[in-house]
Amino acid sequence: MTRAIYYDNGIFCHYDSDSKVYSEFKELKEIGIDKNDFIITYDQNFVISNIQLNICIIEKIIRFNGNKNIKNLHQKYLHKAYEHKNNKGLLEAMIKIFSKQRSYLKSKGMDKQIMWECSMSGTIAFINQSVITVKDDFINSVVDTGFSEHIMSKDELVLYCTNKRYNFYDLHSGKFNFTHERLKSFNDEVLNKHINAESERGKYLQKKQYAKKNLTINHDQWGAVTGRIITFDPNIQGISNNIIGSDHLFSFDYVAFELMIFMAVYKPKIYADFISSGKKDIYSFMYNEIIGKIDYDTDLMKEKDYGKRSMFKKTILAILYGASPDELKYINSNEW
Repeated sequence: MTRAIYYDNGIFCHYDSDSKVYSEFKELKEIGIDKNDFIITYDQNFVISNIQLNICIIEKIIRFNGNKNIKNLHQKYLHKAYEHKNNKGLLEAMIKIFSKQRSYLKSKGMDKQIMWECSMSGTIAFINQSVITVKDDFINSVVDTGFSEHIMSKDELVLYCTNKRYNFYDLHSGKFNFTHERLKSFNDEVLNKHINAESERGKYLQKKQYAKKNLTINHDQWGAVTGRIITFDPNIQGISNNIIGSDHLFSFDYVAFELMIFMAVYKPKIYADFISSGKKDIYSFMYNEIIGKIDYDTDLMKEKDYGKRSMFKKTILAILYGASPDELKYINSNEW
């Protein structure tokens, strides 16, 4: 069965594409989802164990250049813009878009790739829902040092710099130039205190977002155009290891992680060779296996020959994403 689900204001809106019945539930478990059901979603943050076929993730893979909102996707596949009046209409639109996407993907032989990518995105989103414990020492160290009393408002800066006859007007932009670099050039004690206070405020606010006993990681499942999964409030990439209270915080490079899972499924021998080699750089390892021109430690290739490694990496990822022969020719237009 194919189901479309949209979470809105605490309600799980549900549409059964087979019976064409619309219903609403307070909890996912009330829907009665079977483990074999396909779930169609649109830019959603809830996570389920089923393969979650997000129409935005699918669109990312087939490389549509443009905003992946429901109106644009509806216009692309059905040649008309869609303004939904209610959640039932939105779910129907999602089903129609997915149906058109599926037909296109089948014609291109990309079914397995889409299924794997959507499943992988859901798995990473599930990992990102973990709760991280922050050390008490770090929480207690994040305090307001009274920096705000030295920070001047824009009007105060204008008045002060005018009275001092400082040249803070940018003729090219036609705007006031209050960058720290410009203010430092006046070598003024009051302005220097303002600069230092703003810097302190920035550091304080950056730390304050992590100064909680427990951090719940949120995620944007369909991620960036580059394919990376985005985490926010907080972003796990901004968390320093020395503030985490637990023994381990697992992390990975999403693209390399994606490639290794692909190999484990479709190229198990290459994957086994890489794991047994003890190497860390999968792209350099594959370059050496396929091209065979590295006479030094492959883990040093990124440092020693960045250009070749970068070109090889682009080629591998293009193949992984189903690039056509013409696209590969364009990518490899430069000589190795």
